[in-house]
Amino acid sequence: MKKIVLLALVSLTMYSCKNDKSSEEVATANLPIEVEVKKDFKIKSVTRKDYLAEYKFGEYTKGKQLNKVVRKFNEQSLPYEIEIEIIDPDDKVMISGDSLSTDPLNDNVFKYTPKKNGYKVEMYGIDGELAEILIHKGNTMYGYTADNDKEPFIIREFDALGNYNYQVINTGDEFLYVTRYAIVDIDENGFAKKSNAMWFQYKKRADINYNNIDFSSLEVIDKNYQVAEFNFELY
Repeated sequence: MKKIVLLALVSLTMYSCKNDKSSEEVATANLPIEVEVKKDFKIKSVTRKDYLAEYKFGEYTKGKQLNKVVRKFNEQSLPYEIEIEIIDPDDKVMISGDSLSTDPLNDNVFKYTPKKNGYKVEMYGIDGELAEILIHKGNTMYGYTADNDKEPFIIREFDALGNYNYQVINTGDEFLYVTRYAIVDIDENGFAKKSNAMWFQYKKRADINYNNIDFSSLEVIDKNYQVAEFNFELY
């Protein structure tokens, strides 16, 4: 189970993203009419760097770096590789990222063969065995280990473009580890360059509904401020 949890925690993913941008200008005098233009974006890779932060006088001050995570996607928007670098080995810091283990398996590069199966994405490991199942419901992605289709190990909600709103990491213990993001800087395509974040460790309830988590009903065990920097590479 420890091996499966490790595999599960290092293969978080993102889904196919589309952004519709339009502008329409009413012609006046001899000015030309600008017609509606739509752009479709496909994400090639996402690099995320997490930092601890301090919050003073309404501002976040970036502190030491926690980790660096690079996710890669094919042209069908299916994930196939993730690289995790843990900068700070502190247990709390690792929980606040995407992995609870610094095991240098495959030099921290994890490769998968994704297969679309209806509304599911099946993630096969380098041994050819099914490792995880990813399910998208609207703008929310649920990840399950191959041996547990009842309790997701990861829940991630995105905005319409594909930026992080929040993520929930469920390690199978009595806690949930939740990061909530607030975008403060975007690139020319509307993707986040920087987000202020709050990380929470919640006490898990036995009656929790993973399809609609009421965070206000959960007991906060620990929390801290963070800053996340993103770089989106597009096809």
